[in-house]
Amino acid sequence: MNPVTFRAAARSDPWYKYGYRPTLKTLTVVVVLLWLQGCTAMVVGATVGVVTAVAIETAKVPFKVTGAVIDVATDGEDD
Repeated sequence: MNPVTFRAAARSDPWYKYGYRPTLKTLTVVVVLLWLQGCTAMVVGATVGVVTAVAIETAKVPFKVTGAVIDVATDGEDD
């Protein structure tokens, strides 16, 4: 197929009409984006887990402090 015939065939192609011509580069970009989506989900999941653990420990602190204060205030007084 000579270049002139190829250009004529490409112009009649509906993908060429709309400016989309699938290539190896396009396929590579799609595959890389799918891989990155998995990595992003893993990082976000780990971050959410750490933030949740910190929030739970932060919520426990007032109860621990209150318990320590009560233990000090009532230490040594057995009724």
